[in-house]
Amino acid sequence: MSGARRVLVVEDDALAAQTVMRVLAKAGLDGRSARTAADARAQAASWKPDVILIDRHLPDGDGVSLARALKSGGKPRLVMMSGDPLEGSEGGAFDAWLLKPVSMQELLASLGG
Repeated sequence: MSGARRVLVVEDDALAAQTVMRVLAKAGLDGRSARTAADARAQAASWKPDVILIDRHLPDGDGVSLARALKSGGKPRLVMMSGDPLEGSEGGAFDAWLLKPVSMQELLASLGG
């Protein structure tokens, strides 16, 4: 899958991450997952994903702080996934925001071009 868009899924819920990974695979996208903010930072630095889907709450931090740390020059595209509709507009840290549970169509549309 060398030509596929790279998507890093940062989600500490194993079932949710597995579901998203299946959706990405069906769409022909190259996906990897991280369960912590630390792992996400390491993978983002080494793998250079095009899009990072970030859960709002992580065991070692929060998704907003992680997004701000990863945002450089507008790349990668950052999409927040949250179960709380009030947490979507966190200071412009994200390019898109999804309310869980997310439909397959919403998820794929949030990934952008």
